[in-house]
Amino acid sequence: MGSNCSGDDRDDRGWTNLHVGARKGDLKEVKRLLDEGMDANVATLGPKSHGLTPLHLAAKGGHIKVMDELAWCQYRCSDQRRMWLYVTISFFFHII
Repeated sequence: MGSNCSGDDRDDRGWTNLHVGARKGDLKEVKRLLDEGMDANVATLGPKSHGLTPLHLAAKGGHIKVMDELAWCQYRCSDQRRMWLYVTISFFFHII
């Protein structure tokens, strides 16, 4: 995949640029894509891709710093979802 591809483009394996960056251990590229809003949990698509996430690929390559960045992003995203659920539930119970 070239540098002119958007983060959501996929290659013939169903990999996004985030998958490629994670597999290569390219921390700068992974951070850039995550900062642009790419989903850290995006799974590969296709019959031979087995639903791998960027974290799987970083782990397979032994790229610890990339793994840390992806894991941190997954934590932040899940934490934000929990906070949104908490705010929504709190709001609901305060109006009834």
